[in-house]
Amino acid sequence: MPNSEIINRFQSLNYKQQRDLLKILQQTLSSSRPILEHRYVSTCPYCENEKLYKHANYKAGGTRFKCADCGKTFNELTGTSIHRVHKKDLWDGFIRLMLASKTIREISKELGIAKQTAMDWRHKALSAFNALYTKEFKGVVETDDTYFRINQKGSRNRIGLGKRLRGISNQKICVMVTMDRYKSIDLRIIKRGKLTTEALERELDLERFSTSNIVYSDSAKAIGNLFVGMGIQHETFISTEHYNGNVHVQNVNNITGRLKRWISLHFNNVSTKYLHNYLNWFMMLEILRGEENVEDKMWDYMLKTSDAISDFKNIENNYATLLK
Repeated sequence: MPNSEIINRFQSLNYKQQRDLLKILQQTLSSSRPILEHRYVSTCPYCENEKLYKHANYKAGGTRFKCADCGKTFNELTGTSIHRVHKKDLWDGFIRLMLASKTIREISKELGIAKQTAMDWRHKALSAFNALYTKEFKGVVETDDTYFRINQKGSRNRIGLGKRLRGISNQKICVMVTMDRYKSIDLRIIKRGKLTTEALERELDLERFSTSNIVYSDSAKAIGNLFVGMGIQHETFISTEHYNGNVHVQNVNNITGRLKRWISLHFNNVSTKYLHNYLNWFMMLEILRGEENVEDKMWDYMLKTSDAISDFKNIENNYATLLK
């Protein structure tokens, strides 16, 4: 049937019929997607040995491998976000809704799945982005600390926070926002309460910095002490001694404002337990902004690691460590 005839028939339908047909077509496309085209296995997910043997084939497609070193068997999806997940045919639609920053309630209703399933899928997917952002910073790097008040919704073991306090206190979580002027981004939880040099050394990915960088920040001593100690030039726009028109953190302030507006607009507020994953989500949206074939690229990023499920299972432990 010619495309023109298909379009004419589609246009003859009323709005509800068109919408229902598009939904059916989207689900049909999702179920036919060859997920394995986004995944290539070269090492064992358990010991990272590169010597692998084919151990079996699946009728539905895919291969089971055996590691020559540890002897464990696994398939292409072992350890990934969709390892042992049922209804994989719905994940194309799920990713589309994630890219649109939809809520758990909206995803549940759209895909016809339980809210808890939608929540688990969300954080399994987002846990895959923990080690994705490793590109080195170039040239001028802007960095600044921002704070999110502790939110314990969805947490079984709650801590007493006492009377609500103003300013920086142990009732807030410090997040470091870092960005070079080539749009490489890092959003990283540092600690509970006021920023310290020791926490920055422990939590920042310092391998992304080099002595060729110039770091701009406000006058926070913890930031200056860290980078000066690393032999990296540090400038603060607050000091009149160093002031010039290029010394600023406007790019970082801009992305911090957009992050907080995104959280407020789409989720009202987020649980501190999952804050790290929401930072991953926002960075992913920033990376994919303006790109073509964003759904395919998200699949590529999401299936790049075999650590997603283990990171997902460690969310509760990491949260408990953060609150100590």
